Amino acid sequence: MLRPPSWLCLLLILAGLGAQETDGDALRDAQMLAGVLRSAPTGIGTVEHRVITQVNDYILRLTGYQREQLLGQSARMLYPSQEDFDYVGREKYRQISRHGTGSVETRWQHQDGSIRHVILSSTPLDPDDLAAGVVFTVMDITKRRQAEERFQTVFDVSPAALVLSDLETGRIIDLNRATTAMLGYHREDLIGHSTVERGIWPDPQERTKALAKLAAQGQLDAEPVQLRHKNGQLHWLRLSAASIDRQGRPTMLSVLLDETQQRRAEASLGSRTRWFLITLGIAVLLLLGLTLRLGLSLRQQQQTKAELERYFSSSLDLLCIADTDGRFLRLNPEWERVLGYSLADLEQQRFLDLVHPDDREATLAATATLASGQPVHNFTNRYRCRDGSYRWIEWRSQAQGNLIYAVARDITDRRRIEDENTYRRQILDSLLDNLPIGVFMVRVGSGEPVVANPKAKELLGRGILPEVNQDNLGQIYQSFITGTTTPYPTERMPIIRGMHGERSHVDDMTVVRPDGSSIQLEVYGTPVVDSQGTVILSLTSFFDVTERRMAEEQLRQSQKMEAIGQLAGGVAHDFNNMLCGILGATELLVSRPDVSPRQRRHLDLIASSANRAADLTRKLLSFARRQPLANQAIDLHQAVQAAIDLLSPTLDRRITIDTALVAEQSTVMGDATLLQNVFLNLGINAAHAMPEGGNLSFSSRTIPGTDLPPGILREASTTAIEINVRDSGNGIAAEHLPHIFEPFFTTKGAGRGSGLGLASALGTIQQHGGSITVDSSPGSGTCFHILLPLTSGEAALRPPVPQEHCVPGSGCILLVDDEAVMRDCGTALLEEAGYRVLVAADGEEALACYTAHRAEIDLVLLDMVMPRLNGRDCFHALRQLRPDLPIILASGFSHEDELADLRSHGLAGFLAKPYSGPQLTHMLSEALAGTPSPPEHQKDS
Repeated sequence: MLRPPSWLCLLLILAGLGAQETDGDALRDAQMLAGVLRSAPTGIGTVEHRVITQVNDYILRLTGYQREQLLGQSARMLYPSQEDFDYVGREKYRQISRHGTGSVETRWQHQDGSIRHVILSSTPLDPDDLAAGVVFTVMDITKRRQAEERFQTVFDVSPAALVLSDLETGRIIDLNRATTAMLGYHREDLIGHSTVERGIWPDPQERTKALAKLAAQGQLDAEPVQLRHKNGQLHWLRLSAASIDRQGRPTMLSVLLDETQQRRAEASLGSRTRWFLITLGIAVLLLLGLTLRLGLSLRQQQQTKAELERYFSSSLDLLCIADTDGRFLRLNPEWERVLGYSLADLEQQRFLDLVHPDDREATLAATATLASGQPVHNFTNRYRCRDGSYRWIEWRSQAQGNLIYAVARDITDRRRIEDENTYRRQILDSLLDNLPIGVFMVRVGSGEPVVANPKAKELLGRGILPEVNQDNLGQIYQSFITGTTTPYPTERMPIIRGMHGERSHVDDMTVVRPDGSSIQLEVYGTPVVDSQGTVILSLTSFFDVTERRMAEEQLRQSQKMEAIGQLAGGVAHDFNNMLCGILGATELLVSRPDVSPRQRRHLDLIASSANRAADLTRKLLSFARRQPLANQAIDLHQAVQAAIDLLSPTLDRRITIDTALVAEQSTVMGDATLLQNVFLNLGINAAHAMPEGGNLSFSSRTIPGTDLPPGILREASTTAIEINVRDSGNGIAAEHLPHIFEPFFTTKGAGRGSGLGLASALGTIQQHGGSITVDSSPGSGTCFHILLPLTSGEAALRPPVPQEHCVPGSGCILLVDDEAVMRDCGTALLEEAGYRVLVAADGEEALACYTAHRAEIDLVLLDMVMPRLNGRDCFHALRQLRPDLPIILASGFSHEDELADLRSHGLAGFLAKPYSGPQLTHMLSEALAGTPSPPEHQKDS
């Protein structure tokens, strides 16, 4: 049985390697392979799962079918019987499982029904999965079989004794009936045994001499020999022999003529001579046929060798034949280009000498695997080049006997690209892992998530979920339109729009996480396309904008409050001027001796109403943070207790007040009266929330600055005191909570509140560098949390009580105010107290008047807000004219920073409008005497 030629094994290895190369290399290899297949002297094809998937032209000629008639059909169609088909399957896979390849003689049926005898050789596509299919070669031996059958017929019926035996071992391969009759043995006694072993040669040396003569002359002609019959008798014979090639092995064809009965042979010499000539003629014919077949085989081998040489020389792969001892035997020219050595330097050299030291152990292991008969695929190691550098080589190898057939490829550039890709992937992974934004990616079509970086998992509260698809994405990750409970529309989601190739950006998405918390996201969607422009992935990147949205909302509220504050400040300024005139005129009338009791009651009613109006303006100024602070150290516990003392007599008896003022420190810098008003407002609001009675509690505690959220106080890391004002009332509805600190917002109904209490409380607390927050829900009461920074100074015991009577004085006062009512009222009050008064309607008039009466003027009472030249600029101009001139500033509202600047430049005092006569005269008296004005004159009465 013929084995597949070695060039075919190499071809099959190349075919397997080509399947794993790049597209360009694969195309080139496929074209090269197609040329080889077309010119191959044997049939080559593939069968996968017993279905024909590839055949060359040789098979088409052999079977008579067209290619389309064979491809995709069961290989059974090529066999004349199921028995032939099953036999080939069993025998082929039995040999493959043992030797890695299988070869069997069988029969194929031509399309016209005729039978073809073939040799079928197979190599598995996947050595680890024999059922996957095989690459097979087929050779038509029909003519040879027919010749062999004809030879066998002549051989069997020949009257001459004919013997076929192995020339090397002497074992008998075949013999005819004439031979068994001549020697007395049965056929089965001799087949597979040598004549020496059976004792047929009395002297084995005679056989050795005959073989030597055969080798020297090429044939034996009627050589006399003596052989032993089975019964022990010796027979003289004439031996004619020739050496022939039979299936690749040297074989001796022997013709034996028995001369034992020489005399009888002489009697019938003519007849025997004819038979001998016939037999000899037959033998000569057989020898001629075998010689012709041998010549044809040699020509085919020469053609195959030439094709292999051309392929070996032109291949762009590294082709190699080595032995299992580790030496190169044959290399193609590509080795010179890759390594830089000449072929003469490489061949006969041990390949291990070129292998990188770190790869030698693995190379030895691979060589041992090949020596054991197992193929080695996709093995990589490094080979040293002539210039000392190393190149990465990838191998596919298999051994036959002690030879290793290998195909290799220089993959240095590919490894460099792979290393670069690995490096880039590491950079990308590191970037994704450390990005401060979430990155989420899904496949187009299915919507299956493929990437979710750590920030995405943190923001969404979960990572990749395999059950997610494009239909349930928003449902599983619980996406909603911000500010509503409406699920986010699927078609608007950037991740879905990216699947359709659309870039998008949304900032109205809220995601509810598994723990119940929610987060507002700003999301960007981007489609990811391949080299053909096809969208394959959808990428979204998203940011947590929850705090930014809150800050924006706070900014909008702050801007709104600032705008309302500006309006409130302007209203308060004008209103205070009017109230100052009303209160001043009322004081002047009340002091007259001719006022009747009834008139006095009316005047008291006017003063009371004006004071209530002044209280309203104070709230407006507090809200607008234009109320100047009497900035001194105060005990906040005292301010709380003072507010409780004022509240207790006025509250419903069904309301109980509890206190737990336990903070270790309670000294803050600020205005005790303003802070006391904050606690009064909160207490009054709490009482309104408990119409059926309840509990009102005031508590305190100290909080270290390290425990405070950043930005909660004006000064970071400052220890704070927290005052909690809690009630058990109705609570505040959720929709009202964002608005309770807005000015003029109230839920008490028309006529029951101005809506300025909490707004002014917020302004006062913020003016003191603190914060105020609220916790409330309907039916669960309300708790206000006030945080103020503590100070290390000692608190004043009690704020001084304002004087109730005017202080008389003397001197010239310059009264500067743009309101005529203020000039008239102020002039009357000052003259009543004993002062001479000069007036000016604005800052420019004030400078002109002062220049004209400089020697007379002892003090300037200056309004803050005036046309042409305001109070601040007028103040600085007057100070330049006379640095020691006492100046008192009076205003309906003013910024604390403006006052601080004027105080630093020598401001003698500040009067908040509306002021009373006692307040005015006390401050004038102290300023003229050079005594700093006490704090009580710098705040409202």
